[in-house]
Amino acid sequence: MLSAVIARLQRDVFPIFWVYWGTGAGMDIDRTGQPTAGGWRFRTPPDWPEPPVGWRPPPGWTPNPQWPPAPPDWQFWEPDTEHPGLSDGGYDAEAFGGRDHPKGTTILILGVLSLVCCGLFTGIPAIIMGKKALEESNTAHYNNVALIKAGWICGIIGTALSVLGAIIKIILSSLS
Repeated sequence: MLSAVIARLQRDVFPIFWVYWGTGAGMDIDRTGQPTAGGWRFRTPPDWPEPPVGWRPPPGWTPNPQWPPAPPDWQFWEPDTEHPGLSDGGYDAEAFGGRDHPKGTTILILGVLSLVCCGLFTGIPAIIMGKKALEESNTAHYNNVALIKAGWICGIIGTALSVLGAIIKIILSSLS
């Protein structure tokens, strides 16, 4: 039941936020300085598994350590003449090293609860855990960074609304 609610939130509510923080596919250049917009494709080194058409390494992605190293001076990006304009397509997370942060769902639940009913009691943990998970995602690639950011932002908003409500209540009680 809870997983169905979370899946629905991810599908229906949180895509609004993805416009603002994205998943890395819409960046102008990648960490190597090569363009990541359409018209370029990831060139797989010899003896690596071939990724699906349109796949781009997400930010922080590292190849499987069991794969052989790429040859010296290997160019990972080449012009895509077969699929110009194709952006970040789906990819097989298991084959290409993607994984979810283990606390991502917890952070989202805490953040949403801080908005709905629990305020500070779940908002502050969502902020602390979200900030730590986002820092961890800078060094290791996680597929659910958008989920973590959504929970973190909901925690900030829920906490701010709780504090604002408490201040208003104190002011109104002192006036009467």
